[in-house]
This record gives sequence, structure tokens and C-alpha cells, in this order.
Amino acid sequence: EDPEGYFAMCLSILGHQETLSQFASIIKPLSTANIHLHSILTSIYQEYFSKTEDDEMELALALSLLEMKDQQMSASNNEPTPLQFGVTDCPSCFHQPDVVSNHQGKNCTEVTPGREANSYSVQTGTEEGQPHINQKTGQHKNTHINSDAKQTPETGQNPQIPGSSASFSVPGMSHEGDHITEDLNTSDKPKRSRNRRQRRKGTRQQLVGLPCSPSTPPPVVLWFRRDLRLCDNPALIRSLELGAPVIPVFIWSPKEEEGPGVTVAMGGASKYWLHQALSCLCASLEKIGSHLIFLRASGEGNEVGSSLQVLKQLVKTTGAQTVMANALFEPWLKERDDVAVAALQKGGVECRMLQSYCLRDPYSVSTEGVGLRGIGSVSHFMSCCRQNPGSPIGVPLDPPVSLPTPAHWPQGVPLDALGLARMPRRKDGTTVDWAANIRKAWDFSENGAHARLDAFLNDGVYRYEQESGRADASNTSGLSPYLHFGQLSPRWLLWDAKGACCRSPKFQRKLAWRDLAYWQLTLFP
Repeated sequence: EDPEGYFAMCLSILGHQETLSQFASIIKPLSTANIHLHSILTSIYQEYFSKTEDDEMELALALSLLEMKDQQMSASNNEPTPLQFGVTDCPSCFHQPDVVSNHQGKNCTEVTPGREANSYSVQTGTEEGQPHINQKTGQHKNTHINSDAKQTPETGQNPQIPGSSASFSVPGMSHEGDHITEDLNTSDKPKRSRNRRQRRKGTRQQLVGLPCSPSTPPPVVLWFRRDLRLCDNPALIRSLELGAPVIPVFIWSPKEEEGPGVTVAMGGASKYWLHQALSCLCASLEKIGSHLIFLRASGEGNEVGSSLQVLKQLVKTTGAQTVMANALFEPWLKERDDVAVAALQKGGVECRMLQSYCLRDPYSVSTEGVGLRGIGSVSHFMSCCRQNPGSPIGVPLDPPVSLPTPAHWPQGVPLDALGLARMPRRKDGTTVDWAANIRKAWDFSENGAHARLDAFLNDGVYRYEQESGRADASNTSGLSPYLHFGQLSPRWLLWDAKGACCRSPKFQRKLAWRDLAYWQLTLFP
């Protein structure tokens, strides 16, 4: 989509020398996957460094002549020449080719003056167990870095593309000292959401599913839960990395979702949203050559493992040897998942739970070095994250453009059979459509989530800091249901919020509050 932007990004991350020596090997895979793009990048690379060599020769010659002139003039009367004056006052005239190379080091941190003391720093990169391909690469050039930012000395590390990491922190309210994430390295962030939407349409080089063949390995069961999206879905991308057919499934188990004790069951509006979100996800999968299998668990009472029984039957009928899913953190659902993982692995089926529902895995946050004083506050939580950083948050993943399909699909049930969008009937047989206003007010699709995010970052965010608490105006983001059902990942939201023209510390801090809530569930289930 933007070869020049990608080359500029590599220059800003790798630096002059590293780009000169490594860029050809970085783009080598494109020589078979996308010959046209490879040729464009190669020509840009060759043209840039040929010009750079010419400039360096001219610079060396100019400096040599300057030095000789200086020696001659110093020997005669020690008076500075006009040329010497120009070198002193305008060094950029002679050192311009070195501008790009001054931005080496991939862990370069930008810190706004006055915020160093309480910044909550998190490293972006690829988490252990997360996919290493097709990540959301940036298009910003190094000229878009904040003018009020200060960079730390370069680390000298050699970044890997893709999968590069950058350190960032997010500002919070000064009276609380709550700072969540500061300025991102904008060379990794797309400049406009329009570019992001174009990537989702497949204009960039994206991960393409492998076609089925007689030698294709056993299929992978992709278990959708609260990750009803294609963008930034680690379980989906990891399934594709295995090079096997992918069977997307959704299992509805009302008893498991309800949970034990005083847990409130999912209400009618939430079920209706889930019904519409599943319908939209199925349509999105059909666009890339797949579809979603709906299954209903038949467990009785509070039996833990009714989803497990469905998975066992599914593995048996399809011959799948791997189950992929994104983790959930409600205690009763975590218990359900632990039982399922243990049982499937005991039967010889690999089962992986990847982290994407929160920015931080709640089970990885530790109070070590911080203590329990102030526990329950967001400032204490962020102190724990700073003291024990754990795995990096990582870079959002682009959606695939196709999915490999199995030779034989398992049998599922219609979406309506899950009973998520039931409407009461009057005595005369007509339906009470209580959800009509909900349908008018909301777009239940993943694209609707990104459209709502774009609209908020382009307008509502300017009023959020001061007026988000007003009940007479619509000044909130309206993103909560999309985050809850996973149609928008918190990581994608964070990156877009940091790339917006207006960056509201209060809005960004809400993500820390969200992570804190799930962390408290792990401490006090």
C-alpha cells in the first residue's frame, strides 16, 4: 500500500547501516509472495543508498576542501572565512544525510516533560505464544514524532521486522499520578484509520490461508467466545500459522455463562447483541471463504464440562488435533477452560489459550516489590505493572484475507436454535419486537466497532476529558459492548487512541481500570 512509508519506517527503526545490510533479507520473502511489491521496494532501496553514497562523497570532498582552506587561512592571519561561519551556524547543511541514522534503536522511548515520575510504561512487541506474522505495521515517517518528546539514548539492539517492539506510556490525571501509556513510536502506527480500513480490504500484503490438499494436516478447531472479530485475533492468526484447515466454531452453553452463586445471568439485551454479533462474524468469515459452526452444549445443571463434551465430539468427528481459543478471565469460565484444556491434552489434543481480552494477562500481574498498600486503586495496579512488566502488549494483528477450509464440515445448528434473540408473542400471535430501537441505534458488526471508534476519536474525544460525566449529552465512546464481546480488541483501541489527533488521558486510563477489574477477579474470585 505504501512501499516508501515502509522503507522510511525501516530506516527510522534500524538506522542507516542496519537498513543497508539487512533490508534486502527482510523483503526477500516477498520475492515469491508478491513480486511486484518486492521489485518496488528493491528499487527504492537501491535508489536511496546510491544517492546516499553520492551525498557522502560530496560531503567528504566539501569537508576536505574546507579543512585545507582553514589550514591556509589559519597559517596566514588566523581569521575565519565565510565558509567556516556557515559550517558553525548551519550544520544541517552539511550533515543532512545523517538525519535518519540518528533514530536507531527500537526501544527508543518518548516521554512528555513533567510526566517521567509517574509514567506507566509498557513495551509493545510480540508476546510469547502470540503470532509472529502479519502484524499491523505502521506507515508514519519519522517526521511525525511529537515535537515535545525526548528520546532516550539508543539501545543498539537490532530489531526484527515484523514483530518489532517499542516502549510507550499513557498519560493519566496529574492529581492521581495515574499514567497509562505515553506517546507511541509513531513510526509503527498507521497515520489514518482510512489506511487501516484499506488494509482490512486486502490492499496490503496479508496472511492468506493455504488451500486444502491431500497432504494437508488435521484441521484446527478455532473456538470463538468473546473474540468475535477478524482483526487482532491471536487465536485466529495462530491457527493459520499451523498451515492446516481451520474450523471456526461457537459453542453456546447457558449454564456455563451464567456461573455459580450470585452471578447475574446474561440479560436479554446482551443475548440479542451476541446473536447479532455472531451473525455479523459469520458473514465476515464467509467473505474470506469460511463460515461459523454454531453448537449448543447439552450439559445439565451446573455441570462443568458441557462445552468440553461438545469439543470432544467435535475432535472425534473432524479428526482435529489442535484447539485454539482466546482466554477468558471470569473465575467460573477460567475453571471451565482449565478443565477443558486438561481433558483435551490428556486425550492427545493440543489446546492453546492465548491472551487478547485485556491489555495485561491478569494472572501475570504481581504485587512483588509494591506490596498490598493501596490495592484496589488504579495507581497501585499500574505500579504493579511497572514493577513487574511481564510480557509486552504487542502490536495489533491485521486480519487474514482467506481461511483454509476442511474437506468435510461438521454439522452444526442454525443460529436461531441457540435461542439468543427470542421475542415474546402476544395472544393474537404477533411478535413484541422490543429490540427494534437497539437495531436502529447500533451497528453490531466489527466494522461498526471500528466506525464507532473512528467517530469518537475524530469528534467525541475532544469533549470527553471535561464532559464525559454529563447525562444530557452523548460524550462517551459507546465502545463498551464491542469490547465486551471482543468485536474490538483493547490493544487495537489503545493504538488508535494514541495515534489520534486528540489524546485524552482520561479515556486511555479507562483501559487500565478495565484491566484492574479483571485482576481483582483473580485476587478475589
